Amino acid sequence: MLHNAFTKALIAGTLLSAGSATFAQTTETPAALIVGVYPTKQANKICLAVEKQPNKLVLVQLTGPMGDELYHDHLPKKGERFSQVFDMNELNDGTYTLRIKQGKDIIVKSIRLQTTAPDPSTPERFLTLGN
Repeated sequence: MLHNAFTKALIAGTLLSAGSATFAQTTETPAALIVGVYPTKQANKICLAVEKQPNKLVLVQLTGPMGDELYHDHLPKKGERFSQVFDMNELNDGTYTLRIKQGKDIIVKSIRLQTTAPDPSTPERFLTLGN
């Protein structure tokens, strides 16, 4: 009788572990669009890094505070990674919008440029990334 109970427990444990192993398996789907925006070591420059699905069309757009389009480009379909440096030195203070679109996926990043001059002889400029 002890042998019978042990056999049942062993079978039940095997079924449970096999069932949990089945549920643990997941199908990996590639990330649709991964975007990173960060300041570079050079003042008032930002880097856009995009990781996309191969053979997919991606649109990159930079608009100004008034909604005017400053940059518009389609990334090459070939390849999965892309990076671009944007020089913000010549732009006026304000909030700029960076839109990256792949199919239905849209990622929006805001970039704020602000010049403060506590001492008029030493103006400083700040670049702030949002979203």
